[in-house]
Amino acid sequence: MKWLESFYRQVFETRYPWTVLGVFSFLETTILPIPLESVLIPFLIRNRDRMLRTAAVVTITCLLGASLFYLVGAYLMQWLGQPIIEWFASPDAYKNMREMLRDHGFLFVLATGISPIPFQIGMLAAGAGDYSFWLFLLAASIARAIRYFGLVWLVHHYGDEAETLWQRNKLKAGLWALLIVLLFYLFGRAIQAWLMA
Repeated sequence: MKWLESFYRQVFETRYPWTVLGVFSFLETTILPIPLESVLIPFLIRNRDRMLRTAAVVTITCLLGASLFYLVGAYLMQWLGQPIIEWFASPDAYKNMREMLRDHGFLFVLATGISPIPFQIGMLAAGAGDYSFWLFLLAASIARAIRYFGLVWLVHHYGDEAETLWQRNKLKAGLWALLIVLLFYLFGRAIQAWLMA
């Protein structure tokens, strides 16, 4: 993994770093099982004057990759989707995720987009489960904006220490994000029950 991070860092010295970063974001969303944060945080630290542009580029290209995998789930599940599932998770995990998608829809997509759960499986499940593309895209947009613009906030507030903080606390950050999503879900359910009473 260190050799790949070294390669990434060299590539970002090119004249077109946002193009390269966008390609890596697209690939990380679809087929590259290496977290973009390991490259994105050092890039943000070195390019603090362009952090918002960087977060926007990786969010948009991530959403392009998410849309592609949604479409693979919707139209090419047997041919392409099954091998991808076997690469990222077990068939049982995929089945459980389809059930969670059926039961929790938007919240499920939002949670898979900000948590350590492989987003690829969530994207395929949404497409194969005939979940609304527009709701999928909205949930994915919110999740990935939280992820990438959250890194901008981290670098803005902690500067050069951001990378060390992220490495030490990334699992905690994912769990906190899931807890916040769960609290919003429970709050929404409570309001729904109150309005229906």
